[in-house]
Amino acid sequence: MKKNLLKILILTVLIVSLTMVSTSTSSPGPVIAVDPPLNSDAPGETFTINITIADITEAESLHGWEFGLNVDPSILNVTSIDQGSFLQNVGPTYLVPYIDNETGNVGGTCFLLGYPPTGAYGSGVLASVTFRVKAYGYTPIHFYLTELRHYNGSHVLPLTHASVDGFFSNVHDAAVIDVIPAADQAYPTWTVPLNITVTVSNNAPSPVNLTVTTYYENFTNAYEIGTQNVINLDGGSQLNLTFSWDVIGAAWGIYTTKANVTLTGDLNPANDEFVYSNVTIKIPGDIQGDPTDPDPSIADGDVDWFDFGAFAIAYGTSLGNPKYNPQCDFNLNDQIDWFDFGDFAANYGKSTPKYP
Repeated sequence: MKKNLLKILILTVLIVSLTMVSTSTSSPGPVIAVDPPLNSDAPGETFTINITIADITEAESLHGWEFGLNVDPSILNVTSIDQGSFLQNVGPTYLVPYIDNETGNVGGTCFLLGYPPTGAYGSGVLASVTFRVKAYGYTPIHFYLTELRHYNGSHVLPLTHASVDGFFSNVHDAAVIDVIPAADQAYPTWTVPLNITVTVSNNAPSPVNLTVTTYYENFTNAYEIGTQNVINLDGGSQLNLTFSWDVIGAAWGIYTTKANVTLTGDLNPANDEFVYSNVTIKIPGDIQGDPTDPDPSIADGDVDWFDFGAFAIAYGTSLGNPKYNPQCDFNLNDQIDWFDFGDFAANYGKSTPKYP
């Protein structure tokens, strides 16, 4: 329950942080923002964000700026703050950065020397901030202070603007939420594989790289069907993967199919695996049960006279014919012919205790 609440909290904080703007305006105008807005790196790695500005007009050109960011200092530390080119393209500037990794408050102030008549306008980069990741976790990259300044020839005036926060998260929660075989009965003589659809979900806000592996297993052994790598699955999204199980030569019996997902920093490993109930690999010729069985449509582990009766009805038909019965198509080539009769004849009278 606590883990589910944590996931909800992560997503809620992300939504709020990415939509939060300063209360200084509700109308369009200049916007100061964190770019990229979402970041995810492993402990020990570094990453850099830009503090960008957009929609500065020539009439209210920019002569100075100040910003303050707050992050969780147990997750991120700042290693450097560097000036961007926006003001520098106009003339010489002076930058005063400040970094307090104890509180997580960082920022800087910068202004054009001499206050030229026209400052910078348009869009660009005010500054860049480089972080080192200390631990797994999540934190808003929150503007607690933003100021933009314009010189009108006699006074320095504040510019009304909006601000957009960023977010950091390197905690992940991927899950396998469904495993669906195309059929729950198969023959070891099929010439086409049994397809299995696996649905995976990224329950965390940041994109992740996943490895998904599918297996079939009985009471004693597990056998790998295949592995697929998923690159950059978006946060909050799902993906269907198709795996092909080559059932040729598989031993008769009841198997379960399952899939699991692996990734670094998984928040909730309990949902990394999903098991589908049963897939029965049948004796070729075991078409149905006996009329006295609780469900005569379910194969009963032997090839007998009742199966021969069902085969005789379907013999000579193909897919689309009302009498076509896929349980009589032992090589799954969409027709019931002499080859299927050969499989039936070879197994007539055989039985196995491994199912039902």
